Amino acid sequence: RPSQDLVHIMYEGVQEDAMEYIQKLLQEALSLAARCTGKELWRHQCSQCDFSRPAHRPEEFTVTSLSLTTENTMGTEVTLTSVSDALAAHLRKHEQVQLDEWTCGSATCPAYDLPRFDPLQMHTVIAAPETLVLHLKRWRTRPDGPPDLLGHPVVPDEEVRLGDARYSLRSIISHEGRDPRSGHYVAIVKTASKWWLCNDSIVHEATAEQRRAGCRENCGGRVYILMYEKLAIG
Repeated sequence: RPSQDLVHIMYEGVQEDAMEYIQKLLQEALSLAARCTGKELWRHQCSQCDFSRPAHRPEEFTVTSLSLTTENTMGTEVTLTSVSDALAAHLRKHEQVQLDEWTCGSATCPAYDLPRFDPLQMHTVIAAPETLVLHLKRWRTRPDGPPDLLGHPVVPDEEVRLGDARYSLRSIISHEGRDPRSGHYVAIVKTASKWWLCNDSIVHEATAEQRRAGCRENCGGRVYILMYEKLAIG
């Protein structure tokens, strides 16, 4: 937990996007950042077979941003309504990329040594963090106007998986309003066996409904950021 002195120093006296604030906090609170740091490896895979090779060296991450929509096999957009579904879609995600020097290295592949087949780019988590920070991408940018708000309810699952690691939910930040730099933020935090709703300086035990929704009741709040703690194996 960062010191209150650090939190107060970083507070600029205006409403901020909570995700941007957390990212700044992790840059300053190094021991906290260490708990949130994992490693992922990006790979390029042949579009015609299973041959793949690393795209570059493993990269560290502290926050995982999750899209709240995906496409089905027919190319139709599908809305994701739980954190576990959004995380699973993120881990499955792959896209075709143009690489001038790519060739497949499998001699049994029809694309072997042919440069005209662009590979798929995908990633694998190779080191899971102790604390998993998940950011739901509630706003979708538009070239001709303000961002679209994806305001549908998203279930904050009690447990999620990241590869072989299992995680238990510890805290939720929800947002009320149209813009992340305005409106109101509320947190729901677990300590020992109890859940607490933190609404500015007002703190009281959260109801089961508030915990399942991830926000205050009848407030229009939307789950925005979640933190999960890794469970011990066994």
